Amino acid sequence: GRGFGGWGGGEFRGGEWRGMGALVVAYGAAGGYGRMYGESEWDKMVRQMGLTGMLIAVNCAVFVAQMMTGDQLTTLGAKVNEKIMQGGYHRLLTPVFLHGDPIHLAVNCFSLWNLGRSTERMYGKKRMLAVYFLAGIAGNLMSFAMSPYPAVGASGAIFGLMGALVEFGLRNKKLLGNQYEGYMRPLLLSAAINFAFGMTPGSRIDNFGHLGGFLGGLAISFLVGPRYKTVGYDRFGRARLVDEPFYKTLLQKVRERY
Repeated sequence: GRGFGGWGGGEFRGGEWRGMGALVVAYGAAGGYGRMYGESEWDKMVRQMGLTGMLIAVNCAVFVAQMMTGDQLTTLGAKVNEKIMQGGYHRLLTPVFLHGDPIHLAVNCFSLWNLGRSTERMYGKKRMLAVYFLAGIAGNLMSFAMSPYPAVGASGAIFGLMGALVEFGLRNKKLLGNQYEGYMRPLLLSAAINFAFGMTPGSRIDNFGHLGGFLGGLAISFLVGPRYKTVGYDRFGRARLVDEPFYKTLLQKVRERY
């Protein structure tokens, strides 16, 4: 089905951390989970939460640490251009874990829950994690290049997941068949609404961070995202598919040449 996300973004203005954003839409949902015999209760909980649930748990734990340290953690990890230029390159990643207030955290986690489960299902845990963090870095890089304001929030990484879902649709159009338009429409509409809302005066949204994350998600997904090819059919006429991501094809060509 369709899941509806929440609000993303966030930046520091007027001596106060703010977290805002716009509606994000995820198409699809995580698949069901089956009982695995012999697993511990902890393993069962982790499996049912999935990578998306674990990322949400980490974000919540970090926010508790922010509150306990009186925003000292925020000061040490936020995207601050001057600090990055002085060698604080960790600030291109750490803002992904930081949030300005409970509402900022809640809506980003809600968005992550909807978009993340769909991406995790289609890409698998390792590739989804690569998209999430690299898109987050890409978002902070664009924000660093284009926006002078300090910023925190996971929304750049979340927009990267949206970009990954868009790229999946573009690459596997034939596979989606008559479901293609229904898959793509809510994603593209959501992206348009987000970016338009971020351009409104006084919105306090780091739109460059969103755009960088979205483009980063597209680019990373082009390299590592699922690319299905039909390799035959079973006796019922159903296609047998094999996943050949671009990076594997590229590595194979490099090995053959050298």
